[in-house]
Amino acid sequence: EYHEIAIGDSFVFDDFEIKFTDVITDSRCPKAVMCVRQGEANIEIKVYKYNKLVSTNNLMFTSMVVMPNGKGNLFNSGMIKVTAVALNPYPVNDNQILKENYKLKLLFEELVN
Repeated sequence: EYHEIAIGDSFVFDDFEIKFTDVITDSRCPKAVMCVRQGEANIEIKVYKYNKLVSTNNLMFTSMVVMPNGKGNLFNSGMIKVTAVALNPYPVNDNQILKENYKLKLLFEELVN
């Protein structure tokens, strides 16, 4: 199941909260532009349990999508895993993206024993 959260927003499930806190940098090569290097976007996500910070994750997105992995790159409780799969919008031309316009796409998967 996919969910999108805006910068500064959270997604809550069970006793956990995942908060998209910051876009640290975004140097991804814009669509339809020739770049010497593809660049990347670095973001910060915080995970809370019972309102207590349990981890701060810095993730990097390149022009290629971050693909789900076996463990979930944000969270894995053994019953559910959470993977950040995309950072939108993707840059177009030289238009600067305002921080409040970023959205993080999350994939929530229930693990079956």
